[in-house]
Amino acid sequence: MEHLDLLKANGVTVENLKDLTNEKLAEFGMEKFMHRKRFLRYSGEMHRKLETDLTEEEKKAKWKREKAAYDEKKRLEKAAHSDHDFKMTCTDYGRKSGACK
Repeated sequence: MEHLDLLKANGVTVENLKDLTNEKLAEFGMEKFMHRKRFLRYSGEMHRKLETDLTEEEKKAKWKREKAAYDEKKRLEKAAHSDHDFKMTCTDYGRKSGACK
């Protein structure tokens, strides 16, 4: 509770607690290492508890959102690679091995 104002001032919410790192907490001004370590442990426990408190419908909806985000990421990666020109370029090695005719 003593660091609540510090976290609020830096825009930390319950949703993004799991994204915090030791370095970010130090940047926010949480000076003592043990405070940061304890805070990260408790925030991880709280995040896991929130995850287990979800209903089955919420879990399915969350899984669908994560799957859609993953699929979109893969689609964008594939689109980025599709611009590559895979035409074979004949080299001396290819000519000697008989690959180029």
